[in-house]
Parts: sequence; structure tokens; C-alpha cells
Amino acid sequence: MARQSIEFGLLAAHRHVFGVLFWFLVLPGPTGAVLYRLSEYLARHWNRPSSTGDGGIPPDQFGQFAQLAHAWIDWLPARLTALGFAIVGDFEGAVYCWRNTTVESRPNALSDRVLILAAASGAMGIRLLSAIDSAKYLDPAAQEGAGLAEASAESLRSAVGLAWRAMVLWLVLLLLLTLASALA
Repeated sequence: MARQSIEFGLLAAHRHVFGVLFWFLVLPGPTGAVLYRLSEYLARHWNRPSSTGDGGIPPDQFGQFAQLAHAWIDWLPARLTALGFAIVGDFEGAVYCWRNTTVESRPNALSDRVLILAAASGAMGIRLLSAIDSAKYLDPAAQEGAGLAEASAESLRSAVGLAWRAMVLWLVLLLLLTLASALA
């Protein structure tokens, strides 16, 4: 339960704070923030499971396009979020987990999710990826779980601290960019 709560919180922080802030800074005014949130909403809405319980709606061309468009829009913010988690957490652990999860060169939402969670896992020293993803990416034969501890209730404070430190890092960078542009 703690692992899933931390996973949900960190991914929500990326989707609702870090990705939005990145595109707010890149495109003029709120255009970038609205574009980012709209792409995420459409990718989620056009590919949501059906409420009839038949397992979901088969993806159509709109859903596939929305997922691909959001994956391209989210590619750089996902990496910057992971970098922020690495800088404010255990850098070596985050980079180790990041390096082991980057196997696909094409952007897709699933690989960005795994990348963010892997970097946060290494930064906090706890396993945030599911057992399947952890076994796929982080479990060489001699090192079960990449030396990461299981998430516990105490890990929730660590996750909140990681998100806050990353936010402070982004805000300090925003302040430095604002000062640099004012002085130029």
C-alpha cells in the first residue's frame, strides 16, 4: 500500500507540477501549461477503460495519436523530473536505477513512468517499481532488488520530502533564469 501511494504521489507531482511548470517556462505564458495538461487529459480520456467491465475500450486512432502526442510532449519533462529527483536525493542510486531502465529509444508513456519511478527509487533507496518491472530492470542475478528496501509507512515522509526538495530546486532554477534575463 505504501509503495503504491508513493508511486501515485510522485507521478501526480510530475503530471501536475513539474511537467506543467516546464511547459509554462518553455512556451509563452500559460499556453505551454494548457497544452501539456490537455495532451495528458486526452491521452487518458481517449484510452480509458470502459465502465461495463469488459476489460476496456480497444484503442482507436484517436487514442493512439493522443498517447503518442503526450509521450512526445512529456519526454523531456519526465527526464528533467527524474534528474531533479536524482539531484535532491541519492544521486548515485538514482543514476544507477535510471541507467538500468533506459532501454527504449522511442518515447512512450510507460517508459517515462518507469524512468521517473526508477530515479525516485534510487534517490530514496526504496523499491517503487512493481515486482514485474523491478525484476525486468533492476534485478541482476546476484543483486535482488538492486539493494533497495521495501517501501513502508515511514517511506511516505521520505517521498514527500523528495518531492518538496525537487520543487525547491525547480523554483531556484526559475529564480536564477529570471535574474539572468533581467540582468541581460
